[in-house]
Amino acid sequence: MASYTYRKKRREAVLRKMQSFRDAKARKRVESPPPDREPRMERWNRFEITVKDRLTGETGTFELRSLRDCARRLAVVMRYCGN
Repeated sequence: MASYTYRKKRREAVLRKMQSFRDAKARKRVESPPPDREPRMERWNRFEITVKDRLTGETGTFELRSLRDCARRLAVVMRYCGN
C-alpha cells in the first residue's frame, strides 16, 4: 500500500497557507476605510469620425472602438451614400 502521510502533510500545509491568506484579506478589509463612492467605469474611445452630407449639411459624429471599426463604418457609409 502506498503511504499517504506526505500527501496529508502537504494538504494541511496548503490549507494553513490559504487560511492565512483569507485572514490577511479580512484584516485589510477591517483596516481600510470604505470608499466615499464607488468609481464608475466610463467608456472612452480614442477615435472619432464625423461624416457630413454636403447636399443637406447634415452631420453625424461617431465614436470608434478601433481603426477596424472605422473601416467598417466607412464602408457602410460608402455603400449606401456613395455614387
